[in-house]
Amino acid sequence: MKRLIAIFMTMCLVLGLSSVGVWAAEDATWQTKTPMLTARYYAASSAVGNKIYILGGTGIIGAKTGKLDSVEVYDAQTDTWTTGKSMPTARAGLTSSVVRNKIYAIGGANDSGNLAAVEIYDTQTDTWTTGKSMPTAREGAASSVVGNKIYVMGGVSIIGTNPRIIETVEIYDTETDTWTTGKSMPTARSLLTSSVVGNKIYAIGGGNNSQRLSTVEIYDTQTDTWTIGKSMPAVRYCLTSSAVGNKIYAIGGHDRLNLVDRVEIYDTQTDIWTPGKSIPTVSFYLASAVVNGTIYVMGGYGEGAILDSVYLLDVNSIGTTTLAALLNEGETVQLSTSYNLANNANYTWSSTNEAVATVDGNGKVTAVAIGEANIYAESADGIFKEFIPVKVVENADELRLAVHLKSGEKAQLYLTDDASQVIWSSMDENIATISPEGKITGVKKGLAIVQAKLDEETYQIYVRVNG
Repeated sequence: MKRLIAIFMTMCLVLGLSSVGVWAAEDATWQTKTPMLTARYYAASSAVGNKIYILGGTGIIGAKTGKLDSVEVYDAQTDTWTTGKSMPTARAGLTSSVVRNKIYAIGGANDSGNLAAVEIYDTQTDTWTTGKSMPTAREGAASSVVGNKIYVMGGVSIIGTNPRIIETVEIYDTETDTWTTGKSMPTARSLLTSSVVGNKIYAIGGGNNSQRLSTVEIYDTQTDTWTIGKSMPAVRYCLTSSAVGNKIYAIGGHDRLNLVDRVEIYDTQTDIWTPGKSIPTVSFYLASAVVNGTIYVMGGYGEGAILDSVYLLDVNSIGTTTLAALLNEGETVQLSTSYNLANNANYTWSSTNEAVATVDGNGKVTAVAIGEANIYAESADGIFKEFIPVKVVENADELRLAVHLKSGEKAQLYLTDDASQVIWSSMDENIATISPEGKITGVKKGLAIVQAKLDEETYQIYVRVNG
C-alpha cells in the first residue's frame, strides 16, 4: 500500500488537489511540435513556468556555421516561438540552470576558446546581467540546481596549453554571487548530462579520452559525497536528460559508432533502467526541458544536418493516484509526514524546482511562480522518501474541481459495483463525513479529501461544503 505525505489545511487557504501523474507511461508517444526559429545544436535550454528558453549553440550564420548568441522562447501552451534578448556572449557548449525566474548561462566556448562567463537572463524583464565567472573555464559541462545553488560538473578545460577532460565540481551561490568547490566526480568526463531528483544530482554518460561512458554517479548535495548508480544499458555521450517525478529520461546522443534515437528511463528509487519510446530522429548535441510533466526535446545534429525540430513526450499519459497541491502564486500549504507536525523536523525537505515552489525545513510550501515542482520528504536513513507534486497556476480557485454540497446535504460516491470491497474515509470529518457505503454528508464550510481504498490502491476526491 502506498504511503502518502498527508496534507494539512492552513488558515485562509483552500487547498486544491488534482490527480497529476508523475510516472512514465510505457505507451507514451512522441509528438512533433512547431520547429525552432533557428536550427542549432550544442545549445542550452531551461524552462520557466510554461515557457522554454533555448540559448546559444552552433547554427548557420550567413553561409557558414558559427556560435550563436540568440535566445528563442517556446510557449508550451500556444506551441509558438518568439525571440528573447540575445546573450551578451555568443557561445556553444554552454550549460544553463534556473533559479526562480532567472536563467544562468554558464561556460561554453567561442572562437577564442573555453569560457568561464556567467550571464544571467531575467525572464520577466528580458534583460541580461553578468555574474561572477566560474573558477574553471569549460565547455561540455552539465549543471543542475538544488536550492539556490547551481552545481556545474565535468567538461573540457584548457590546463596549461592543453585541453583536458575534468572531474571538477564548482558550486555557484546565486544569492551571494560566489563560487565554491565541491567534491570532484569519481570519473572525469565531458559531454555528459545531469538531472536532479530531491537533493541528489545524477551525472549520466559522457566520455573522456579513453572511453565513452554509461556511468551514473550520484552527488548528494547535503553531504558533498558521491555514490555509484546502475549504469545505463549502453554507452552514450552528447545526450540530454530530463527528470519527471522520480524518473530520469536519458535521450538521444552518440554511442561508440552511431547516432542513436534511444530513450532509457532511470528509476531513482529502485536504481533500475527500462527502455522508453525512441525519439523520432537520431541526433546528438540535443537539448531538453520539462513543462508540466511533459518533456520537450529540441534541436541537435542528425541525419547530416543541424536540426530545428521540437518533439514532445507526455509521460503522464497514464494517470496515477498521486495527490498534487494546486496553488496560486504566493499561497502556502503545510505538508506533514504524520499527524504530529513536530515530526517534520526529522525529515529533509526539498523542492525539485524552487523557481516554482519552495519548502522550508518544517514542510511549509510556498508557491513562487507558475509551473510544477515535486516536494520531497526524506528520512535520515533513506527508508522513507515520498513526494507530492505542486502545481502553481493562475486562478487556482476556479480549477479546484470538487463535489459541492451544502451543510446537511448528501451525495453518493461510486467506485465499484460491490461496495463492500471499498474502505471509505474522510480526511476531515469536521467538514464532511462518509458512510461505509460511500455516501458523503456535508458538515460545515470547508474543503475535505475523501479517500477510498480498493485492491490495495488508494483514490481521492474533493468535497467542498458551502455554508
